[in-house]
Amino acid sequence: MSQTPRLSPELLRLIFQYLCPHCCGELEWPHWPESDELLVAHQQDSLALFHLCLASRQFRDIAEEILYHQFSPYYTKRSDRLWGRRLEPFLRTIAARPDLARSVKAAFIRAPLFRSLDLWLSRDAFGHCARALGTSTLELWERRKKNYPERPVSNSDRIIRQFFTGVGRHTGDIRNLMPFLVAPELITMLVVLLPNLCHLKFEDYGDFISTATASALGLTKLTLKTLKTLDMSLPSGGRLTHWEPDEAKRPRTSLIHYLPDLETLITYHHHWLPESQNLKTLCIRAKGRANLIGAQRLLPYWTGQLSALSFTDISEQGFGVDEKGLLKHFDNERFRPYLKSLHLDVRYQVHPGHTLDMRGMPSFKPFTHLETLFIATYSLYNTQLSTELDHQSLVSILPSSIISLTLVEHDKPTPPERLREGLLGLAKAKPTLFEQLKKIRCDSKQVYNDHLKDAFEGVGVDFGFQEFPRRCWSYSRQPLPMQIPHLLDSRSYPYLRRQRELADEGVF
Repeated sequence: MSQTPRLSPELLRLIFQYLCPHCCGELEWPHWPESDELLVAHQQDSLALFHLCLASRQFRDIAEEILYHQFSPYYTKRSDRLWGRRLEPFLRTIAARPDLARSVKAAFIRAPLFRSLDLWLSRDAFGHCARALGTSTLELWERRKKNYPERPVSNSDRIIRQFFTGVGRHTGDIRNLMPFLVAPELITMLVVLLPNLCHLKFEDYGDFISTATASALGLTKLTLKTLKTLDMSLPSGGRLTHWEPDEAKRPRTSLIHYLPDLETLITYHHHWLPESQNLKTLCIRAKGRANLIGAQRLLPYWTGQLSALSFTDISEQGFGVDEKGLLKHFDNERFRPYLKSLHLDVRYQVHPGHTLDMRGMPSFKPFTHLETLFIATYSLYNTQLSTELDHQSLVSILPSSIISLTLVEHDKPTPPERLREGLLGLAKAKPTLFEQLKKIRCDSKQVYNDHLKDAFEGVGVDFGFQEFPRRCWSYSRQPLPMQIPHLLDSRSYPYLRRQRELADEGVF
């Protein structure tokens, strides 16, 4: 049998790092693969690292450290069943191997991880974690009872008592309750045992940990820099009240209350936040005006210098949301001097009969340090706005500090000649008004031509065509399913019409 040549650990590390998308530079933290294609490729790379761990001790010592940079049992979304029974072994491993626990920088939590939880396997993993922290499940149970006295006995309480003590009996089928009773206990142990965890992503599941267990463990602060909570599909935005009535009173806390040093929040919606002086990047993915109102409620808590703001409307119809309504919440002295990146993606597909009721594009000139801007063009060039000043349309709204501009279209495309006129006006004004402008991207094939490209090249601007797809938006413009007639036009829907009126009155 041939011998594998002995290479230095440094050289092996450089080779093995090509199997990690973050180590090789393919992705930057805190980004994860999104498409099924990338997920499959990442799964294959992780499998290769796993096999390297089995090949030799020399390979194992290096490969397993890279393999444990992140907990991400990635599979395509069509293979959710493969996520089952992944969390418990991982918890047992990091409990037994503190060196690997220190290697973990990021974790990705999805609801399928919890759908197949087994009470006894979960209890065993939790017990390993407790022992690694110098305690036991019984001791934690006693501490919990001191801080949170037991309530009148319910089936939920029986399950929790059985989870901690191993005794007692519950009634009925508990499979549907496991994600809401046991999962927060496991998540609590996960974040406590990973001292170098910097990035945490939740998808299809609320970012809840057990208040009682966190208190029993003495948890007061976590060092997470990035928290991502997206696509929560549970009732009430991830809350548990619709699943087990008495469970609504069980102490639950969002992780965000333990993150005073949080720098990046990527969220579906949050209606409450502790005071944060360190938040630099806020990304909101919302469904219409309801979530925009929720975002407004967060403003008093952002006492720091927010430098990057992203808002993406993921509703199919986008009722009641446009750039002017969005920007009014951030156009004040607290944000203007610091905001450097602004991403306002309010694209949506339009049903037959649904009128795009946009109120015009606001001016971004008050944001004197703004460098990067992403906007949809319909608010600049629509049938309700005059064509006379198209050549000044971009010049009149952009700040002199702008470096990169991205323009995307709604389902009803902007007339190409109007957008082309606005871009030519920007090219002419660039040498005197926008000296820092370096890059422009546009997703309109009709607008992009050699004449426009040459005009920007002549003033030192990289102008190019690029598409910006997302999960709820397709350039194929596939027809949407038929809707109830009174939903086709947002202005004919009383609630949404009232929301628009309140917005115009400045209520929110």
